[in-house]
Amino acid sequence: MAWMAQKAIAPTPENYELVYAYVGGENADLKHTIDGLIANGCKFDGNVTSILHQHYFRAPRDEDAMAELGEKISTELDSMMKLVESAGRDQAAYGNTLSRASGQLNNSNLPNGAIQSLIGQVLTATRAMGKRSKALEEKLQTSSHEVTHLRERLESVRRESLTDQLTGIPNRRAFDTQLKESIEHAIETGEDLALFICDIDHFKKFNDTWGHQTGDQVLRLVANCLNENVKGRDTAARYGGEEFVRRADACLYAAKRNGRNRVVHENEKELLEAQAA
Repeated sequence: MAWMAQKAIAPTPENYELVYAYVGGENADLKHTIDGLIANGCKFDGNVTSILHQHYFRAPRDEDAMAELGEKISTELDSMMKLVESAGRDQAAYGNTLSRASGQLNNSNLPNGAIQSLIGQVLTATRAMGKRSKALEEKLQTSSHEVTHLRERLESVRRESLTDQLTGIPNRRAFDTQLKESIEHAIETGEDLALFICDIDHFKKFNDTWGHQTGDQVLRLVANCLNENVKGRDTAARYGGEEFVRRADACLYAAKRNGRNRVVHENEKELLEAQAA
């Protein structure tokens, strides 16, 4: 609590969970990341702590939810298979009843009473089979609806696990997955691969002046602009936290050191660094 007060971190349940894990040292990756943020003079405002909590605590819960839904789907499918197997046994039994009746009816020496009895047995078996078939159809329909519902929930959880809750664009996890796939594709095909990273100039000052709620609106606006201007296989994502993206991050800071509001290609980086020096 003292550390939270020192860093001016709001005492919310999510922030307490985050700081508790950091101070306790139970998550080495989290501790390494926060130590890096501290070394770089990061201010632990709501945006930073939200990103950290989402990355280190939300993902496992999403995975647990998806695993739970997957188990429910498997259970429901198993139930449907058992219903089908039961229906198969009923159908076989009904078929045997008809075969026996047919064989006995072929006997011309049967008295009328025996024939009527056989017909009664067939009618009884037919009615019972009809009821079982109707019950099976209703159960299968209910199970089918339940599986469809569970699949929709599973897809919803999957999308949420890959979406930044504030901006609505792909999050860090989705970015990591897409980048890995893009690198593998570039290696296989020999095609070029470009990675751009950007941030909002003087955003901290904007937050301090107008407040974080207004800052959140700005983040949504920028995310929407990025999302509307990508095309083809491009992916716009909110990376967040401390930056570790190879060469692109170096270009970003070269642009910031040289007046901001500009784009710097990695071929220009050394020249710009020399100018800055």
